[in-house]
Amino acid sequence: MNLRAICLHGLVLMMAGIGAASGQAYEVEGVLVSSVDDGPIAHAAVSGSADKPCAHAASPSVAHTDAEGRFALPLPCAGTWRLSVSAPGFPAQELEQHGQLSTGIVLNQASPSFSLTFRAVPSSSITGYVLDEASEAVREAKVTLLKAGEEPHSVASTVTDDRGSYEFANLLPGDFLIAVQAQPWYALAAHGPRRFAGNAASVPAPTATDPNLDLAYAITYYPGVTDLESATAIRVTPGANQQADLHLTPVPSVHLIVQHSGGGLPNGSNGRGMVRRILNVPPIQQISPFGESDFHPTSVTLNEDGSMDLGGFAPGSYEVLRPYMDSRDEVQGQIVNVPKDGSHTVDLSSGKPAVEPAPAPLPQLNLNGMAAMGAKPAAGAMLLLVPADPHAQAAIRRQQSNTDGSFSFDHLAAGRYILVAIDHGWQVNWRDAQVLSSYLLHGVPIALTTSTVLKQPVEATAVLP
Repeated sequence: MNLRAICLHGLVLMMAGIGAASGQAYEVEGVLVSSVDDGPIAHAAVSGSADKPCAHAASPSVAHTDAEGRFALPLPCAGTWRLSVSAPGFPAQELEQHGQLSTGIVLNQASPSFSLTFRAVPSSSITGYVLDEASEAVREAKVTLLKAGEEPHSVASTVTDDRGSYEFANLLPGDFLIAVQAQPWYALAAHGPRRFAGNAASVPAPTATDPNLDLAYAITYYPGVTDLESATAIRVTPGANQQADLHLTPVPSVHLIVQHSGGGLPNGSNGRGMVRRILNVPPIQQISPFGESDFHPTSVTLNEDGSMDLGGFAPGSYEVLRPYMDSRDEVQGQIVNVPKDGSHTVDLSSGKPAVEPAPAPLPQLNLNGMAAMGAKPAAGAMLLLVPADPHAQAAIRRQQSNTDGSFSFDHLAAGRYILVAIDHGWQVNWRDAQVLSSYLLHGVPIALTTSTVLKQPVEATAVLP
């Protein structure tokens, strides 16, 4: 065989290998059942998404379950796949989903297929009424649903209807908090645009505010408290509806006195000094532990010096921006903490940009490994990475192992940690220091200085009694 023939023969073999590799079939098949009674779920949609996109491969298809809940989902390439399902009466969910974590299905040439039973969790809900101090409905109150934990975060929001009713449907099990932002209807009704007490004799002075109506609602958390630390978490179980009613209690309104640059009346007021709220009131954001939301004062009064008296504030934090900006203006404003009593003055003529410094870039250290129980991979295990230094700024991190036991932590800071694996330990109250300490005795010490791949599997611990 000459050199040209040898090269052609090698090329044919290489192309055949590529064809064989690209022709490899990957598939996940199984049965979809309810986690409550193991009854089959028919006509559900099953799809997959890869942690890393397939190279030069078509998008994965969608499979549908038959009358017995069985499905077969072909996938275009090897990798770690997140299987998700959706069906009437069941929220969209991934395999063994816990918050943002789920169990990935690992497929490769040695293991191109995987068979499983997917136990889907039925939809749950939280419903309730928001009522005022007279047990009357509070309409158009903003209700926020927060995931409970060390750092509660907003997951959904809605607005009450004419009956003061709200609903959060299609929830997965977990612990949630409810927060309500509203303003008393009588304060809104009593205060409208106010007149400016100017020099013209024909212009009347502003009417004094009735202190009995100059009230506001602080942000209120279930079951009726105004600080997040005292809020009660609502535990949602599979397929259940939880009722959570809130009564709001008014507090005396606090006022902001806003000084405008240049003095005089703000743009948009007419010769008689009538305030046109939408055009004249500075944009105000109410700052809360779960984000920011628009705030509209219940009373607006123009003073003789051109300043603006805004009422309807409950004690708390607010960001006041400069009004009447055009595209050439910088976004300037001030973040103010409104005290409990009296009024607070905001001078926007010398406001500094209300921009927080950019956070330092997160470290890029990674920790990868395998969780095992005996000689078998521990799929669906909860991994806890706990800072060993009690004074460390880093928080406890969680991860979930895949079907082959693999797991990965990213964006870690260098330091000493203890790594704990708990087999299906998702009901363990690891935030309790005493409970956590019992599992740390079974943990693996890790000194992380660079990105690391653990050489030995981490032995998963069974849930302790």
